[in-house]
Amino acid sequence: MHLVIRRYTYRATLYIILVWFLIIFILFQLHNSTTNSSDKQTFSEDENTDELAELNINPHDSINFIKRSIKKLDNKQEQLMASNIDDKKVDLNGPGEMGKPVEIDKTKLSPYELIKYENGFEKHAFNVYASDLISYHRSLPDVRDPDCQKLQHEPISLTASIIMCFHNEAWSVLLRSIHSIINRSPSHLLKEIILVDDFSDMEHLKEPLDEYIKHLKIVSIVRQKQREGLIRSRLAGAAVAKGDVIIFLDSHIEATEGWLEPLLDPILQNRTFVVTPVIETIDDTTFKYMPIPVTVISTGGFDWNLQFDWHPMSDRERERRKHHLEPIRTPTMAGGLFAISKSYFYELGSYFCVDANTDPKHFNEPVISYPCHNEGGNQFFMLTKIGEIRRDHGCLEYSGGIADINKDDKVLVLSCHGKKGNQYWIYNEHNQIYHPASNSCMTISDDDQHIQMQVCDLDDAAHRWSWTQRLLNETHNT
Repeated sequence: MHLVIRRYTYRATLYIILVWFLIIFILFQLHNSTTNSSDKQTFSEDENTDELAELNINPHDSINFIKRSIKKLDNKQEQLMASNIDDKKVDLNGPGEMGKPVEIDKTKLSPYELIKYENGFEKHAFNVYASDLISYHRSLPDVRDPDCQKLQHEPISLTASIIMCFHNEAWSVLLRSIHSIINRSPSHLLKEIILVDDFSDMEHLKEPLDEYIKHLKIVSIVRQKQREGLIRSRLAGAAVAKGDVIIFLDSHIEATEGWLEPLLDPILQNRTFVVTPVIETIDDTTFKYMPIPVTVISTGGFDWNLQFDWHPMSDRERERRKHHLEPIRTPTMAGGLFAISKSYFYELGSYFCVDANTDPKHFNEPVISYPCHNEGGNQFFMLTKIGEIRRDHGCLEYSGGIADINKDDKVLVLSCHGKKGNQYWIYNEHNQIYHPASNSCMTISDDDQHIQMQVCDLDDAAHRWSWTQRLLNETHNT
């Protein structure tokens, strides 16, 4: 009996030693892979697989353990990449150069590489593994119409502010977007690139990104303090833009040769033009650049479900154009990428709207003043028959009195009680929003950031408001 117990004890001890040896070996391999990361990261599949085979262990049996370890190391790895990939030397034979596809044979990937490959799709819905193999400064073919390549633009006196909003964007994709703009834009036309971080929580987009852009003098970053969404983030970027023209771009693009001048030139001729570029495709798996043939010309439109769609250029527009290089008029656009005069942009949306500053399920928050975005949402209010300024189940309420009005008083969004009182408002004949309970009128703070109550003044334009009644009601200051 004692011999049997001793035998099992010996086996158990041996198994425990082997398991710990395997764990230490895997962590050692992961550590080496992380500390040696670079722009063109390469991993030795055979080395990992062979050594595991010597232990008579199937590498795929360790997948779950490796997967947990990789998730812990992913952020550190992307952070290390920040200091290693900024070399303007382009190897024309490198992965993805000239827009060529990066083909990944998953069957040849080591367990570590395979999980890294799959994690990229899981986090970003595209092949981050392939993107990380491609230079930030990769070359692209010049696919413009031959006549466009020969075209000499008149001197352009406008400057452009590029605004790119992102949330948890992949490191290599974001940096390649930035460098493609810098590398392919005339320096006298490119005023700045403004990155707007919509409250990302990935570590590589925090301090590593701040450190990286310090070396790119024309790149700055605006960080939202909470998740704001695309429209608010764009407005936050526009608010600090210094260029004559604002160009909104996605954070996963690559600008091609000669991209900027055709966006600025029409606005120079007519400041009310809103100009969109040709939007071509980068394959989400291989990162192959897929240009649209110059003979294919499409305009924006809608299908019968009122979804945005591309349509062939109309015969009427074809007849109107005197030259095939002229801009094409379109009734609508995709909305993701476009250029607009900054002054005209604020003429269209220069009003400040009452903004709920919260989602419909959370009240007890002060309303704010925010540039009107014409998208409804937090700027959608109804003036009800009983004098409520209402959004969903929340109503504007002011509890201060005329005797103690001060700059710290706030108009709040609180649950509607239906009893008038502090939630009773009158939109009077002077276009003022009057609050009988406090005998005061709604206005905007001097810094245009807050909604305040003040003694009513007929001569103060900041006390005048208008209601826009379309499919949405917006209360904006006139």
